[in-house]
Amino acid sequence: MKSEMKSEKIVNITPLKQLAIERLPKDSTLREVLLCEPDEMTATEYLIKIPTWQKLLKIEVSKNH
Repeated sequence: MKSEMKSEKIVNITPLKQLAIERLPKDSTLREVLLCEPDEMTATEYLIKIPTWQKLLKIEVSKNH
């Protein structure tokens, strides 16, 4: 029996990185984390990272308000 592997969808986060550059302060931890990520990752990797990015964003918003 031959096992077939489906190729997983690739997500390009370049637009998200550009948004971080344009909208987040230079000392933003979220900005630094996003800019360190590869431009492309699997959908699974992307979905795993979202909660961490959300948490960082909430921390930064609470610090600035």
